[in-house]
Amino acid sequence: MGNETLNNIIDLSKKLGKCPLTVKDYPGLFTTNFVYSWITESLRLYEKGIASIEGIEKMARLGFEFPTGTFELMDITGLDTVKEIGDYLYSETGDEKMVPPAILKGMVHSGYTGNKKIKMNSNGGWYNIEK
Repeated sequence: MGNETLNNIIDLSKKLGKCPLTVKDYPGLFTTNFVYSWITESLRLYEKGIASIEGIEKMARLGFEFPTGTFELMDITGLDTVKEIGDYLYSETGDEKMVPPAILKGMVHSGYTGNKKIKMNSNGGWYNIEK
């Protein structure tokens, strides 16, 4: 994309009340990479027993003022979707940190693909498992 085109898009975005952000081209969207990294780190903290689901959710909401926590977001988006995003990002980048964590793969393999009200044929998500 040429500089003139980019500048026109930035100007239009600002006129629409948006806050444009210029980033380099990379597999997946910038926001997808950011959110996926946040999700996988949360999963790894939980997997290692460093923090509970409740603690991670509370930290996301209170510490960062996110409207949902990581595990709630996965339940809404779909654990299977999150796993597929990781598989895609890893296949495109070869970056080991993009490999979906084992706990996520296990949940998806066991049929826990997200909130039962959103994901048809799901056994549930993080908020439906026995704790």
